[in-house]
Amino acid sequence: MTEQIRVDEVVTNIMYGLTNVIAEQERLNEAKAVLYMALHNVQMYREETALSTAVDNTAEWVRLFLASMAVRGCTSKTITAYGDCYKVFFETVNKAIPDITNGDLQSYFAYCKVKRHNKDVTINNKKRYLRMLFGWLTEEEYIAKNPMLRIRDNKVEHKVKEVFEEEQITIVKDVAKQHSKRDIAIVDFLHRTGVRISEMVALNREDIDFYDRECIVYGKGRKERPVYFSWDASVHLREYLESRNDDNPALFVGSRKPHNRLTDDGVRAMLKSLSEMDQRLEGVAINPHKWRRQFVTELLEKDVPLTLVADLAGHKNINTTKDNYGNYNRNKAKEAHRKYVR
Repeated sequence: MTEQIRVDEVVTNIMYGLTNVIAEQERLNEAKAVLYMALHNVQMYREETALSTAVDNTAEWVRLFLASMAVRGCTSKTITAYGDCYKVFFETVNKAIPDITNGDLQSYFAYCKVKRHNKDVTINNKKRYLRMLFGWLTEEEYIAKNPMLRIRDNKVEHKVKEVFEEEQITIVKDVAKQHSKRDIAIVDFLHRTGVRISEMVALNREDIDFYDRECIVYGKGRKERPVYFSWDASVHLREYLESRNDDNPALFVGSRKPHNRLTDDGVRAMLKSLSEMDQRLEGVAINPHKWRRQFVTELLEKDVPLTLVADLAGHKNINTTKDNYGNYNRNKAKEAHRKYVR
């Protein structure tokens, strides 16, 4: 027996392989266009046995969806997170994709809340992952009806996370400067650029333009964006690079031989260690994303327009900036009300 293979499926499989050898999204898009032109009007068939026709396609369809994410430029970290979610889901419901109903999904989310004690924000993330999968399956016509269609997110109380106090910033930078040229360079770079930790550790020395004090980073979805840094960050970065005697192209490396590229976990561990070097920092959380929040908060407090703040932070949607840092806008509104409304 034979089954006709869809061109989309063939292209997705080929593109998934190409993501391992082609990094630039523009070149991937060009390759995709060439493949569609080459395969136009070409008919392909998959040879099947009587046994294979009865095999559940769930694993293959999930693999194709994850491959499509890679083609769209999603990071390996993101794809792994989605894959892990699907693995747990299908092991729990124990059903093939075509047999899954809205009731199965509702029962699974209830199980996550009651039995696994997942928080609402965690459950909403799972809903988002499954909404993406079933939406794609419906769009690609692997299934006729989307079982996630009428499932809504749980209500979550939004809490704006804390930022540093001005004195804490001074203490952290003093401690980092005393510890090493690398550590103060990292702290200043995070504070003055607002980059994501994944964006920073991927940078190479040659990416830094000291003349214009800027560099290009690749954010979520491999989206390219310029990042700018301050004069003090430039000074500390230059001093750190001039002190190195290794030949690793990475912008930041480990302090011990063989001086490998610094990882996300390496940066987090270094920042955490800073809080243990001065008793005035006892209980103060120091992590990469807190510096990012600090960067955005300082811009908002200086009345930089929200659209520019979103652009500098690399937020694709301005609502991300508004939702996560809206507390500072509300404070401004409160101040204005007290000043102008009698």
